[in-house]
This record gives sequence, C-alpha cells and structure tokens, in this order.
Amino acid sequence: MALNCAPASPSAPPTGAAGNGSGSGSAGSSGTAGSTGQGAAGTSTTGEGTAGTSTTGQGTAGTTEQGTAGAGGPGTAGAGGPGAAGAGAGGATGTAGTSAGGWKNYEYSGTWPNQPIAIKTVAGGKLTYTKIIIHSRFLAESCSIGDYNNDGVPDISSGRRWWPGPFTPGYNGAMMEHIYRGGHDDLPRSGAGSGGSCTDEINSGVSDDWSDFPYDMDGDGLTDIINIANCDTPENCNPSPKPAPQPHATAYWYKNPGPGSTAMWTGTLMNSDVRLEQHGFGDVDGDGKPEIYGACKNCTPAQTKGYYKGDWAHPTMGWTYVPVTTHYNFPFNGTGWLHGEGLGDIDKDGKADLLERGGAWISANSTTPNVTVCPGAGCGWVKTQLYDGDPGENRGPSHMYAADMDGDGDMDIVATDWAHGWGLAWYEQTQPLTFVKHQIYATNSTADQTKYGSVFFSEGHAMQVMDMNGDGIPDIVIGKMRFAHPLSYGDPDPMGVPYSYVLETKHTPAAATGALGAGGPISFVPHEIDPVPDPATGIKSGVGRQIAVGHINTDGIPDICVSSKLGLFVFLGQ
Repeated sequence: MALNCAPASPSAPPTGAAGNGSGSGSAGSSGTAGSTGQGAAGTSTTGEGTAGTSTTGQGTAGTTEQGTAGAGGPGTAGAGGPGAAGAGAGGATGTAGTSAGGWKNYEYSGTWPNQPIAIKTVAGGKLTYTKIIIHSRFLAESCSIGDYNNDGVPDISSGRRWWPGPFTPGYNGAMMEHIYRGGHDDLPRSGAGSGGSCTDEINSGVSDDWSDFPYDMDGDGLTDIINIANCDTPENCNPSPKPAPQPHATAYWYKNPGPGSTAMWTGTLMNSDVRLEQHGFGDVDGDGKPEIYGACKNCTPAQTKGYYKGDWAHPTMGWTYVPVTTHYNFPFNGTGWLHGEGLGDIDKDGKADLLERGGAWISANSTTPNVTVCPGAGCGWVKTQLYDGDPGENRGPSHMYAADMDGDGDMDIVATDWAHGWGLAWYEQTQPLTFVKHQIYATNSTADQTKYGSVFFSEGHAMQVMDMNGDGIPDIVIGKMRFAHPLSYGDPDPMGVPYSYVLETKHTPAAATGALGAGGPISFVPHEIDPVPDPATGIKSGVGRQIAVGHINTDGIPDICVSSKLGLFVFLGQ
C-alpha cells in the first residue's frame, strides 16, 4: 500500500489574472548564499527573459528558477525575471543571511530556527512594544513579514493584501494597502450563531488565511507568499464571496510579479488536502528547503498527521504529502478540525522531528511511520502526552516547539494544554527522549492563580518560541484568540480580555513576584505586548491563527505581527 499521497496537480488560483513580461537579454545568474555568521555578498549579471503573457484563469503561467523563460500551460510562457545579487548577513544564531538568488528573509520560524534571516538579532531588547494599527477589520487570521517590493525595507501581508514599510505610528493602512490576489473582504465577528447554519459564525466567520509564509518559491530573488486556507469550512456561507475566497483545505503560493507591477499575483496550487488548524515551516529532510506540517484527510493511508514536501526543481508542481503518524480518527465524522502540531529537532540530528499531541516522531524523514516506542534502539515514536489528555478527537495544543528552554544542551518541548481551553506547559527532556511536564500557567481558578501567578487566559490558539530580547534564551510569544468559536459553543471565558504576552524565560525558579512556572527549574516573567486597547474597538489585539515574529524594521530587535478577528497590528520591539 502506497504511503505518500500524490501531489496536487497545479491549477489556476481562485481568480484569474494576466502575467506579463518584457525586455530581452540573457538570464542573470543567481548570487551565492551568504556564509555562516556574516555571509559574503554574491554577484549577479542582471538580465531579463523574453516577453510573454498568461491568463491564470486558463492555465498557470510558466515560472523560472534562474531567470530563463518558463514553459506555460495553455497560456504562453511567463517572462523570466532578472538575476539579483546575493548578500548575506548574520542570522539570529550566526546562520547565513540570505539564500541563493539574493532573496532576503525577515521572518523567524520557531519550528525552523536555523533558517537564514537577513537581520541579526541584537541584545538589549526591553520586551516593550510600539503598537501600530494597520486596520481594525476582520479580514484574515494570519500575517507574514517580507520585502514584497524589493526595496530593502520589510513589509507585511495578511489575507489578500500587503502593506509596504516602513511602519510608524499613524500609518495609513487603508491608503497604503495593495491587493495581490482574490479572496474575501470583511467577515462577521460578533460571536453569534449556533446549529451550523450560514448565520452561525462557525461557518460565516472563517477567513481564507490561517497561515502565511514568505519565501522565494521559484528562485528569482523576489519574496512570494504561501497562503493556507482554513481546514474544513466550505465557502458557501462566506458573506463576502467575491471575487472568490481561496478554497478551504488548500495551500497556494502566489508569485511576486516584481517591483512596480500592478498585476495580480499568479497563484499555484500546492495541495488541496491540507488539514489541522496549525501549520509551520521546518526542514525535515535536511536539504535546506522548508516542508510544511499539517494533516491529510483523504491521502493513503487516510487521516494521518505529517508534512507536505515540494519539488524545488519544478516549483509549479504540487506538493506531496508524507504521512508520519499512525491513523487518527478525524473529529466530527472525518473533518479536518484537529489541533496541535509542530516541527523540532528533538534528538539533535540536524533534521526536524514531528510533534503532535500523542508525542514526538523522530523518524519523520521516512517512507513508513516508525511506531516503535522510544527510548530504545531503532525507535521512532516518543509516545508521551503533550496536551491536557482529554480523549476528544479534536483536542490538542496550538503550535508546538522544540527548544532548549533550560539551557542544559538538550531539546525540550513547549505546548499549550488545549488550544480552545486553559493552560501552557513545557516538557523537560530529563533523559534522552524522556520528558517531564512543568506547568507554566493553568486555569482561572483561585488555586491555580495562587500556585502559578496572576497571568492566565484561555484559547491560546497561536504561539511562537523565539529569543525575543537577544539574550540567547528562547522565550514564548502567546495570546488569547477572541471569537475562535461562536459564544454558544462552550469555550471557556469567551469574552475574556484578549491578552498577548512575551513570557521571558529565566534560568532560575519562580521566586520573583509575577514570575510563572512554580515548581519547575526555570521561570517565566510576563511582558504584555498590547497593554492599551484599540480605540476603534475598545479591546486589545489578542492573536489569530498564527503569530509572525521577525524584523519589521531594521534595528535588530524582534518585532511581532498579529492578524486576528479584531484587526491587523504591528508591534515594534523596543
């Protein structure tokens, strides 16, 4: 029986848009990747491909890796882009600055901490933030950080729009926005509805953007956008259906047409069966290219958790799903509404392992799920409970991370107890592939507040684990999602304050006032990201389905971008 689900066939995006190119000359060669630490600049001879046009409603435009003309489908081949110089700068942990081809990355991924990044994180971050409100609408639930106009200044994207930097207080988001793809506009966010009708926000209040990732997908030196839609809500109840939301359970990448272009970005289907509510980047096979974790409902075998892998020599080909776990009963009669997944190098072999609520799978780069329980020779499954233990099929954490939280040289795990409930914990690796749970905060009960501290909130539906102040110790970025479900669905404390925090990790027990994590060997000092409510809504930002951490300006202090049902916000680290 085959284990790998065949890749999706490339197809047009939800709405068609013409691609174009002009000029003549030979294609430019790509720059050399920056070396570890402070990467040396590469060189490039700029050239342009032959002119061509393509209508994406009829076929996907051809693409190129090194600036040569692409071969189209029913449309004519798209134009090759110019080469670009490659220049490296040190990453957060001394990794290379830029990729081959000159593309610069400005966004961290806690699931892929060795991904090259263009700006080195500096020490001295105060963990206080300047808030910039881009808008207060419900348009999307994720955002990403990238230089989309290639001017050397980081920009942000969310939903079907991107906004150019720099970002300063008073930024006019309505004036500065650029629409780059089809999709929907404003969605309801009152928490209304029950019973599953189209007036129920469980169906109508669901965006087509649950995960965004910036990446140069075709090697032309420009930052493209990967967008993953919600995992299982059909579009028939969307109150803003035109021009067309990205279909549920799909992942597309959208090709950046280059600076100055007003054309819609050509979309390429990566896969049409992308389930689970959390997604992230990680390098599973050690080739230096990202895979994306998720779950597949209709692959063979059906209903497993794993990752999606691209063919980088053919960027317009669909991505193949690789199953890692054994079969899971997908909840609610086979829907994709699962929670809790991540990638992290648990055994420190240089390749990412899969994290999910049932444990860690250290043989992720395999054609057959390794169900031999660890520890032990040849084992593949660190079978340990990494959530609150409720047997409900959709129960699980939010994003999950492997990081050396206590500084002892091995990798620990960070995960919420339940994405729609209470609690956050870290799991100490006390012996090889053996973990002990330490609670950071729990519920709003008086007993838990007395034990763990005064910071607590439910529905920590998105999280990042990164060094936020440049001290070399990973911290936790987390917050509450408002209206993750309608009010009638029984989520705890649904109208509670949508807090967001950086939990600063300290390698000392919780003794200082306000520190969290009582009973464990380390503690966590809370720093509120958004202490002042949005004047338009009267409430704080909270989080959406994914938090972006990276460099939105160039001062070297990590910044945060949040897109939630309450709006789109930039938080510049001080």
